[in-house]
Amino acid sequence: MSRSFLENEYTERIMSSVATGQAANESSVVDTVGFDSFTFIAALGAIDPTGTVVMKLQQCDTDDGSFADLTDASATATANDDEGLLVVEIYRPAERYLKAIVTTDVANGEIDSVICIKRDPKEIPVTQSDDVIDSAFVASPDESA
Repeated sequence: MSRSFLENEYTERIMSSVATGQAANESSVVDTVGFDSFTFIAALGAIDPTGTVVMKLQQCDTDDGSFADLTDASATATANDDEGLLVVEIYRPAERYLKAIVTTDVANGEIDSVICIKRDPKEIPVTQSDDVIDSAFVASPDESA
């Protein structure tokens, strides 16, 4: 079995940067077919002193239906968490489609991006998304230098 991240996990950007503001921002929809585990990572920028940023996950049985919040699938950042990450993982969701909602509340907060890492594939190797511009895998680095 390969231990390569690039052969075993699928990485895609599901939300691009969002300038400061107070709003609920939806990611693109993630199709779960072929994988068991999904890690959503929101990279944050500056958060105003009274601001809060919350990322929550939602699921649906169709890609364009009514998405519902997943219980306990959320993470929160406050002003002291500038330039931090919010991470939420779900294993074997009940429905096929997922998305992240990142809400900036009370005061401004920047969202740099949100990525989803699909893990535990049914088949390997995994072909990466077009979001991965370039990659490298080194099996055994030369340690003689």
